[in-house]
This record gives sequence, C-alpha cells and structure tokens, in this order.
Amino acid sequence: MTPRTFSASLLLVLVSSLCACSEVVATPPDPQTHEVPPVQQTPQAAACGTLYAGYAGWLKACFGTEIDAVETDHLVKVCTERSALPGVVAPGSAIASCGAQIAASSCAALPPACIISDYLGYAPPSISYFLTGDDDAINHLFPRATGTLPAGATCDISLQCQSGVCSTTFTYDFDYTCGVCVDPKKPGEACDATTTCEGRSSCTDGVCKSWGDPLGSPCQAAKGESNCLPDLYCPKDTCVPRLHIGDTCDESYVAHEACPVGAVCSGKICQVVVEGKSGDTCDDIVVKCGSGMFCADGQCRAPVANVGLGGSCAVDVCAPDLRCNGDKGLVCTAPKEAGESCWENRECAPGLICPALLQQNPVCSPPSAEGQPCISEDACDNGLTCDGSVAGAPVCVPKANVGDACSDQIRCWAPLTCVGGICGDVGVCSAM
Repeated sequence: MTPRTFSASLLLVLVSSLCACSEVVATPPDPQTHEVPPVQQTPQAAACGTLYAGYAGWLKACFGTEIDAVETDHLVKVCTERSALPGVVAPGSAIASCGAQIAASSCAALPPACIISDYLGYAPPSISYFLTGDDDAINHLFPRATGTLPAGATCDISLQCQSGVCSTTFTYDFDYTCGVCVDPKKPGEACDATTTCEGRSSCTDGVCKSWGDPLGSPCQAAKGESNCLPDLYCPKDTCVPRLHIGDTCDESYVAHEACPVGAVCSGKICQVVVEGKSGDTCDDIVVKCGSGMFCADGQCRAPVANVGLGGSCAVDVCAPDLRCNGDKGLVCTAPKEAGESCWENRECAPGLICPALLQQNPVCSPPSAEGQPCISEDACDNGLTCDGSVAGAPVCVPKANVGDACSDQIRCWAPLTCVGGICGDVGVCSAM
C-alpha cells in the first residue's frame, strides 16, 4: 500500500472520528513492533485531521489518488507539531478552515493561503506545482501566516519568523542545518548577523553590497554572463551601463542583459516585465501570468479540470480516471499498466508507482514491500527506504525514527529531518 493507494473507507473513518471528537489520534508506528500507540487527542490534532481529510477527499475526487492510513497518521503528526512550534500563528480554526477550503476547491486549483514552502525556510511555490499529485503537496498544506519570532531567534521553518524568512538550509546530501530568523535587506541597506542580503549581494562592512565589478572593468566571463554590477552589463570587453526602459535593443542573446533589471528586450524595445491577470493578453515574455495561471493561446487563464480522453493537459487537468501522458505530447490517456514505461507516479494505474530515480527506463510497477529487493529509493512502499548497505543486494527497510542515524533526509520517516547525521523531529532546532 502506498500514499497513492488506500481504501476509501479509511477517509470515511477519519472524517467520522473527527466528527465524533475522538479521544485519540494515531501516531507513527513503533519501529520494532510496527504497532501504532494511541495518544491523547488535542484540538490542534483534530484540526489537522480535518485539514488532511479535506485534502484526501479533494485528491480522490479530482485525481483518483488515495492516501494510506500510515501516511495520514504522519501528516496529522507533522501538522500538529508544526502548529506547536514557537512563533507559529495557526489556531485550530484556521487549520480546519484550510481543510474546508481545500475540500471545496476546483480540481484545477488550491487555496494559496493554505500552501507553505516546499522546503523548510523557502518561499512558497506556485499553486500549480501541486496539481500533478500528492507527493509534492502533501507535507506543505498549512495556513500561511507571519510568525512572531524576532530576527536572531532560532527557528525550524519560516512560518515562525516575523520576517517570514528562516535561514535553515539543506546541504548537498540533504542534511538539515538549523537556522535563525533573518530580515531580508536590499543592496545599500544596513545589515548584520540577523539579516540576509537579497539578490546578488552580501553583507560587507555592515552594508548589503551588490556583487560584481564596477564600470569599465574588463569582462571575466563569456558575453551575456558578465561579472559586472547589476546596473551594468558586458556587451563586448568591458562593463558598461545598461539601457533604459524604452531604449532600442537588438534582441541578441545578450539583449536581456542590456535592458534594466526587471525588463526584457521584446520587439527590439526594452520593456518592463509585468504580471498578467486572468483574461489579460500574454506572451510569457513581457506579460507573464500570475501564480496559478498559464498563458494559453495568448491569454492568461487558470487551468480547467476534467479534460477528456485525448485532450491536452499541458495546462489543464485530466478527468480523475485519466492520466497526463508526456509520451504522447501531454495528452489525457488511460492510466499506464504494470510494465509500461513511465516518468512519474501520476502516469500509472492505482496501486502502481513509477520508480524513476536514477533509472534509465522506468516502468509502472507495484511498490516493493519490506525485505524485498529494490532498484531505487522510490521503489519501496510507503514508510520504507531502499537500504544499499549490502553491496549489490539492496532491500526495502523501515525508515529511521527519532534518534536513529541517517545519511540524508530520505532515510528518515516524514516529518523527521536529518540533523547532523541523526533523525530529528520537527522543532529540533527550536528546542536547542
């Protein structure tokens, strides 16, 4: 059973338990016995259950995708822990409201106020990012609100901070580094240890200073990739001033560098890039459509749902019993069966996944159970990871729990993070 395939009755059980104000909420299974011990229910946990019940219903109705009970337990757990972090402003009413909004949402949209960053400490991505399935969205549905922690306070996620920015980072091996709340500053503004400089700038001598060489400096990189200050560019051999809005540009490969920051060369004129609203004429060059919209046939519009067999899904969303097939030019087709080539889980029929990580020719396949061989990390069933410690014979094993050793975040049970080689719970940074 995977996050993509579980009995619809589990959703009904979850909703019924929430309505009945159950006294317990499920927690992650014990790593030794795999039994799920009950813990005292809290208002926040009940609200988080409502949030994911709403999402599960939306996902099932719109995409035919189901979430299993183990994953649901973890989703409620991370939501509950996130709501309890210092500085987070998320009353149970707001969390439950997001669940109701999601349940009532169009199949081609989700409420932006209920989507947080895809990585801790990062800005929220586009709403459309979540319309292809549950894997990317599922841990990031939560009321978006400014936190209360001041600059310099230790934080796990940006939701805790007044500035909306936490300096938490991931290393190249996905190890997690704790951070502090920081205030974003623009070039020229004063900075210190509690601030972060925006754009191509860094804090030097107490001031955010732009990176790059001054006017007249020789170019040190290929044309169009200059080392000049932001208000300069490199058309030939030296850094020279950029053009102004309305100036003529030659539309060569360095033309966008020639125009001011925030402008592009279109129609041989430097023009300011603007955000298009629904119904606006667009070209994805000068007029780029806002979040959750696309430029389709020269007009900004939101995606539509329930596209039928053979219809385009380059922008729009297929009917729940169909899948968006990239092999045929992004058209809605029947789900792929076991053994058919694939690139994403959403292409496969219910009960199948696409283990595409580091695979040259992935095919839709049943997920591997505990103890079974695995060809890649994403080939294992929910709650399992592919352990390659035995050379040439990797098998699926339970993910690591709190306090267990980890090489990267993938080894830890969601919502745990890999901090200094040890799986740590949400809030590990705030507790330091």
